[in-house]
Amino acid sequence: MKTDRILGIIIYLLNHDHVPASRLAERFQVSVRTIQRDIVTISETGIPIYADAGKNGGYSILPNYKLNNAEIRKEEQQLVVKALESLATSYTSDTLKQLLEKYNAMVEKEGGQKVFWDFSVTKENQLVQDMNGMLEDAIARQRYITFDYYNANGDYFFPDCPIEPLENGRCRIFIQVPAKERLWKALLLSFGSRVKMVGPPDYRQELIETAEKFLSNYDTQLS
Repeated sequence: MKTDRILGIIIYLLNHDHVPASRLAERFQVSVRTIQRDIVTISETGIPIYADAGKNGGYSILPNYKLNNAEIRKEEQQLVVKALESLATSYTSDTLKQLLEKYNAMVEKEGGQKVFWDFSVTKENQLVQDMNGMLEDAIARQRYITFDYYNANGDYFFPDCPIEPLENGRCRIFIQVPAKERLWKALLLSFGSRVKMVGPPDYRQELIETAEKFLSNYDTQLS
């Protein structure tokens, strides 16, 4: 979205000087002409941006126009660092980079402690990284997630799920989980395997097939 891109440009310029339009275009995956229009838009909001010509030229924000970090104590800065380090041990995402850009924008270059981030840190589990990426993609594309579930004893488990046909070809599934298995709702990824993303049409057909399989155990057919 344009608003998100403009905010990203402002944050980036707060942390970098003499940024060429080509670098911004590459970073935000738009054309140089689009970046030039965005710079005009930013300038019209009152943020003082100037451009230097030449080989080492580019866009900058006036040095005296910086976010004040007076309210951020050293202890609070360290807390931010520790929180991000903890998150990065199990989660790889460009969002972390953007978050650090925002944080660094709040800390003056001449004072306070900036965060220097090493993204080469060993991650917890590559499978977890892949799964996180898949879930982000599924949420963005509004897709469903399927998975195999195993209970705390390591046994394959799936509750008996009555399915009620609704209008317009939709179905409602009722999950009746024993009290001792309630925790699975909160820990489904911890116990899940063969996680995959499916679209709504595939999901509906898979749901019907699963229902028919369950109901076949009771000599009942899904109407």
